[in-house]
Amino acid sequence: MTIIEAIKEVLKSEPKGLSSAEIYQRIIDQNLYQFGAKNPVGVVNGEIRRHCIGLDFPTAYPVKHFAIVGKEGKKLKFIVCENNKSGKSVKQSQNVIDDNTEFLPEEKIASAIDEHLQQIKQQLLDNIMSNHPDFFEQLVVELLLKMGYGYDKKSGIDVV
Repeated sequence: MTIIEAIKEVLKSEPKGLSSAEIYQRIIDQNLYQFGAKNPVGVVNGEIRRHCIGLDFPTAYPVKHFAIVGKEGKKLKFIVCENNKSGKSVKQSQNVIDDNTEFLPEEKIASAIDEHLQQIKQQLLDNIMSNHPDFFEQLVVELLLKMGYGYDKKSGIDVV
């Protein structure tokens, strides 16, 4: 039996959901899987999150088996969803995890990259908008030349 199969087996009888630690304990109690890792709860949490609807990051899998149904304190509660349907929308799941501290390292990195790119886009836009309109016209001319339109800056490109 794989870890995913063991998690699904445990969650089938828990329609209200369980946390990663609770799932791990049930797997051990029912002798469904033998863990060799130093942090088996982390392994369970990582496998669930990589297969969870609404959680997309570089190492997440396209096939989703689980969904987030709520929180107990700071711990997320997961359910198994047959045929990728949980009755809960991805948006609802995302709202539950917005302030979660259980993010995987890959999720933290992906989130930081997204935030950084948004900041760069905003800074670029702010810098362009704070300049004189002639600067913007020159920027557009240079962009068009780089894209292969025209031959040089004096070849008659008029962006007015």
